[in-house]
Amino acid sequence: MDLKLDKNKHDMVFVNGDCPMTQGEADSTAQKLSIRLRTFQGEWFRDVTYGTPWFSRVFGKKVSKTTVDIVIQEQIRKEPSVVQITSFESSFDNASREYSCSFKVRTAQGETDNISFSMSEVF
Repeated sequence: MDLKLDKNKHDMVFVNGDCPMTQGEADSTAQKLSIRLRTFQGEWFRDVTYGTPWFSRVFGKKVSKTTVDIVIQEQIRKEPSVVQITSFESSFDNASREYSCSFKVRTAQGETDNISFSMSEVF
């Protein structure tokens, strides 16, 4: 179990001065995936290989939505507790230049709730 983070603000949650823990492997995995996708590869000084390679594989290049889907799915599969991606949907809004995806994964303990991720100015 891990310390619980707010899904919208991506900050620690405190209840009466205590920080609750994630509930089970599926909840913990969902939180770890959210952190992995929001971390730029090379950003974390203790492991510069951790995170999503946004700069080297996505930003500043003419990439397709399919390429970004592949990058994200590779990151999902890197999480040790992920057994399978059970659903994956993505979209790209050309007007706002925002990519978003929603997915579920299966762990040894069960399936996660829907995990959503979005990034502006991806393409």
